[in-house]
Amino acid sequence: MRNPKLNRVGRLLIGLLGPAIIGSFIIVVHVFVSAGVKEGLSIEMSQNVLKGFVLFLLAAPIFIGLQSLVYTIVMEFIVRPKVRLRYVYLVASCMLGTASGLVIDVIFNDHPFLSIIGTITGLLTGLILYDKNIAKFA
Repeated sequence: MRNPKLNRVGRLLIGLLGPAIIGSFIIVVHVFVSAGVKEGLSIEMSQNVLKGFVLFLLAAPIFIGLQSLVYTIVMEFIVRPKVRLRYVYLVASCMLGTASGLVIDVIFNDHPFLSIIGTITGLLTGLILYDKNIAKFA
């Protein structure tokens, strides 16, 4: 399946908003699976998880807005013009995601899984943003 080519505005919007959506989804899935293993699945738990997703989605830009802005600027204006290999592009995206997770980890002590979530978020955002025709862009 081929991803549609994104223009610069689309890439900037995904770089700014994508990490909040992806990170919130990863956290909610983690909470849902953890709670499901401990307590079993129920309607109330599913409703609470859905409410949690909405709250994470609303709060995420407050906590990762600056990191998403830095990610977007670095990936669009520094990495994208210089990097042609998908592997290198994705490694750069993962590293920026990890750095973002570490910043949040410093704010909220004793949550080292946030850097792992940042890495996964960076990978998924990079996969969305990578364009196979990257070598041809001007």
